[in-house]
Amino acid sequence: MGSSSIDRFHWPSYVAATVIVGYQRYLSPLKGFSCAYRVLQGTESCYQYVKRTILERGLSDAWPDGRQRFRDCRSAYLTIMASRNDQDRPEYERLDGDRNKTIKILVSAIH
Repeated sequence: MGSSSIDRFHWPSYVAATVIVGYQRYLSPLKGFSCAYRVLQGTESCYQYVKRTILERGLSDAWPDGRQRFRDCRSAYLTIMASRNDQDRPEYERLDGDRNKTIKILVSAIH
């Protein structure tokens, strides 16, 4: 009996892909900005990449690559923000990404 891609991967892969489609269609447009990795690299968005990878290789095989892609997206975001003029950004965006440093600066600004 021939094996189709539906037979090869279990339903969790299709549930995950369906959730991503819902996010892309209904939530993503509301946030008002694009995927930083897509903007910087000129490729597909991170969610599109993860959805495609899940459908091609299955959820468990796609998981590590998806996590890496979202880390790369954060790096792309920081690169884009660093290329902008510091004076046009709020102070918390001018930091180097160290969460503890961000919290200390914000707390000291309150006191």
